[in-house]
Amino acid sequence: MSRDPATLVADEEPHVQAEVQRAAIRQLLAGGPFAESLHIVLVIVVAALVWNFLPLSVTAGWVAAVTAAALLRTGWRLRVRRRSVDPEEALRVIRLTVTGIGLAWGVGAAMAFPDLRPREGALILVVLTGIIAGATSTLVGDRRSFRYLLITTLAPLPIAILLQGQSRFNVIATILIVLFAFGMDRVHSRGYRTFVERVRGGVLLELSSQELARQHAYLDALIASTPVAIAVLDDQRVVRSVNPAFEVLFGYAAAEVVGAGIDRLIVPEALQSESSDLETRVRRGEVVRVELERMRKDGRRIQVRLSAAAVKAAADGALVALYEDISDRKAAEAAMREARDLAERVARARSAIRPAIFQCTSVRAIVDPFPRSTLQSKRCLLESESLNSGPESQVKPLLFICALGKDAKDENGTLNDQSADRPRHAAILRAQRHHHTTSARREWLSRLS
Repeated sequence: MSRDPATLVADEEPHVQAEVQRAAIRQLLAGGPFAESLHIVLVIVVAALVWNFLPLSVTAGWVAAVTAAALLRTGWRLRVRRRSVDPEEALRVIRLTVTGIGLAWGVGAAMAFPDLRPREGALILVVLTGIIAGATSTLVGDRRSFRYLLITTLAPLPIAILLQGQSRFNVIATILIVLFAFGMDRVHSRGYRTFVERVRGGVLLELSSQELARQHAYLDALIASTPVAIAVLDDQRVVRSVNPAFEVLFGYAAAEVVGAGIDRLIVPEALQSESSDLETRVRRGEVVRVELERMRKDGRRIQVRLSAAAVKAAADGALVALYEDISDRKAAEAAMREARDLAERVARARSAIRPAIFQCTSVRAIVDPFPRSTLQSKRCLLESESLNSGPESQVKPLLFICALGKDAKDENGTLNDQSADRPRHAAILRAQRHHHTTSARREWLSRLS
């Protein structure tokens, strides 16, 4: 899930501050030996200017102090670069060496002022102001380092000037030094804020780029793992990207698809006008969901469910189309329809045949009317009108004859009736059976017609 910029800044503020500190250290150490050698050159020039006005010990001590502070700063700089130093320790070393250089310049100038004429004193002030002005850029990464240099360099001068007397010249010089110090502090403050904002902006831009890259990687992985075929189209309906499911569904490789028109690839020629109408609906802001036919690379037609929508955040009119294979579902639906039609046809056939099928619902008992029979028993005739085993079953009358008595059947299981009236009795049974069969057939034919 993506984070909004405010949350990103709040979450990454410790990281941003640490990066600002590291950038400040890099900036403070970026001058190299040239910056320290410049201090040595300047103090030698100043010594040459005041050589005739100052005692040799003062001049030599001033030059030696500035040179030693510059060399100490160079040594510490090289030491910090050679080994990994904690940022806090590096800042302490930088501030200490800057303070040493400022004290060397400020105390030396304060000791020289009482013996100098105003013209030489003004030249020294020009050199010191130039050092301070240059420090607004070389020390822009750390406010404390600049203030240490500013105070240690300029603070001794008003004291030395006012000790010579409180004349108007000395008071004005003191006021100018104070105003200059205040102005340089404001200039450095603006430079420092600009530096911090630039570093902060760079860090946040990098973090945003990383977050954006992470989101893109997540979305790419999400699209790649989606089982539904996805294609992104531009305003000319040219494919810009597809996912692996699209390649599997339609049989195209991504290299074959990207840069080609979607109609030429998967839309049958007879359906291209319909495809244009669907695009028009999507361009109007409608989300289209339809089931239609598309074509694979091998020419085979497949049934798909298309869901398409416009990408509102894209200025180039991009569209995203999702294709879901529904061929199996369509085949199952067709099979269900065929089964339902077959069942309906069978039901209609059964309804047409059923009136002609005699159910086993009535059983008649016929008692032998001939008392003269030698069986001395009653003969029961159980006649079932029909047995039904399916739509194509035939009507089969079944005759059951049950005889009770000692002479009912012989040893072969056949009917053994010695009655003299047997021929007449059999004729009555045949006539009755023929009557029932003829009546049933007539009724069946009348219902079929």
